Amino acid sequence: MLIKNEVAQIVAIPTEIWPNYGDFDDEIRWYIYRGFDINVAVEDGQVIGFVMYRRFGEGGNIGWLAVKEDYRGRGIGTALLKAAEETMLTEGAKFFFVDSDSQSNWQFYVRRGYEKIANIYLPDEGNTQLFVKWVGERNPEKLARVMRPWLTTVYESIDEEIIRDVEERILSKQI
Repeated sequence: MLIKNEVAQIVAIPTEIWPNYGDFDDEIRWYIYRGFDINVAVEDGQVIGFVMYRRFGEGGNIGWLAVKEDYRGRGIGTALLKAAEETMLTEGAKFFFVDSDSQSNWQFYVRRGYEKIANIYLPDEGNTQLFVKWVGERNPEKLARVMRPWLTTVYESIDEEIIRDVEERILSKQI
């Protein structure tokens, strides 16, 4: 269980990284209330990175991954990601997926075996990229089945047309 101080330290990380976006308190709590697990990296009693993740159907979703800028390049993000993947793998995940609107994050995930499978454009959110990492057999049908409930959970006001478009892109790709 997270204590209040840890939540405040977790919220401080994206706020420090993206100061123009304001406070991330509501968004972090949104993930917590929806059952995302959280692993933290700590140095000298301070949270320096975190990953929020959750099994979603047969997949595992990386909801958030952030490391303080002064601690990047030390393998902390990779270690957090691997720990989340290993947990979800033991729970039966057949693939992992993540969405991100940050180009530096896109490169991070690709270097760790994730493949871009779709661009999602949301009028209120802008462009975000969807990535998948297969654990075993590639099965776009299973991924497409997970996308509908995931998209409607994460993007509560998403249009049905956007959901169908993402499903069609997944099924039409040779991923």
